[in-house]
Amino acid sequence: MPSINSKPQNDAEKKKLNAKKLQQIYNHIALNTTALIAPFTQRADIMMLFKAYNGDISQVSAAMAQLASISAIFEFMVNSPLAKLSDQFGRKAFLMLGPAVNIVLKTLVFLYPTYFFVALDRIVSNSFSTISGTTVAIASMSDLFSDTPMDFAKALSGLSNYYGVGLLFGPILGLQAQRWGGHPRYAFLVSAFFAALQLVNASGILETLSLKDRKPFKMSDINPFSFLKIFKEERKLFTASIVGGALQQICEGKNLADVHQSFSRRDVGMNESERSTFVAFIGIILFVNPQKYFLRWFGGPKYTTLGIFANHIGGLLMYSTLPLVIRQAWTMMFTCAVSSIGWGASDYPRAIATKLAIQAGWGRGEYSGALAQLRAAVAVVTPYVLGNIYAWSTSNGRSYPGLAYQFVSVTGILTYFYWRTITDEDIEEINSKSKKKI
Repeated sequence: MPSINSKPQNDAEKKKLNAKKLQQIYNHIALNTTALIAPFTQRADIMMLFKAYNGDISQVSAAMAQLASISAIFEFMVNSPLAKLSDQFGRKAFLMLGPAVNIVLKTLVFLYPTYFFVALDRIVSNSFSTISGTTVAIASMSDLFSDTPMDFAKALSGLSNYYGVGLLFGPILGLQAQRWGGHPRYAFLVSAFFAALQLVNASGILETLSLKDRKPFKMSDINPFSFLKIFKEERKLFTASIVGGALQQICEGKNLADVHQSFSRRDVGMNESERSTFVAFIGIILFVNPQKYFLRWFGGPKYTTLGIFANHIGGLLMYSTLPLVIRQAWTMMFTCAVSSIGWGASDYPRAIATKLAIQAGWGRGEYSGALAQLRAAVAVVTPYVLGNIYAWSTSNGRSYPGLAYQFVSVTGILTYFYWRTITDEDIEEINSKSKKKI
């Protein structure tokens, strides 16, 4: 006769195994971020040495922007098909693919720091790092927790700790390697080393996708625009996808980066030391990760509301006004800290959307890739729009340098009202279906 405690023991063992798998994925992301960030500034330093640019930083910046655009196009073309392939063959091989590519190309840049290899690394390595370290990694997490959206949201909120590790240590190690070797190419050797560690870690990751959940890859899945079928889905799935995968990405750091460079330096008057300190401060916030605690204290729906308002009202509106009034670096850090409360506001909508997508027949990798495509589309348009807003607001005698941030703040408020079209009753129904399945 089986023990009456057999099911709880099985549940406990499953929970323990899932926790082990999740930690392996977290480690993968920390190593991926470190390898990606270590040569971040050294790429420009190497290009400054090329005769074609004559040491002109404006020419180097233009060339790097061109490479970034080509890289975004390449990533857009391969991200979704590879994510779908992972739905058939499992996650592990594709988690290993990114660091394997990085080891080869980063080593080639170290050995032969020519334009060809620098460009090849920027276009290919960065794309595969995103696929391996974001798209497939998050698909792996959804394998573990997609049945219970709140658990999935908690797992997603824990990512910031490991992004923070990479942001804190990657630039420091890259700079130290450059000083030690006397050439910026040595930062790429450090990157290759961490990619090797990432590959070793990935080789030991336990497969998260069970055989029963695998989906065959079809020739039509090669189409990188297949993610557009999101727009044909029923209201709740479509709304949660657009909120978590697109609208809440408008305020993402990389979309504001170009505006921030000018705003912090020209309008606030921060020097290089203060700007470096500010970047380190962001890394510390990500490492401490306050949003995960708010998610657990308030629950998914209430934290999403809190996060949107903290980021867009408490954060961005103050961010665009207070530093200009006082013109001190600490005001940037203070408003950034307030904003950080809401940096995980997209986690719960994404978890809800993933649950609905699986119920609608999507593969987990397929849906993770589709959200990555939405995010990429936002990343193509948003910097251009914000850059033009900033240029308009600071030209021809106009002096409204915070206008771009205020525009983003308005999109956040509109996002809140759109998110609330998914009612509390809708969310309760989605969660109750999850519980019944368990």
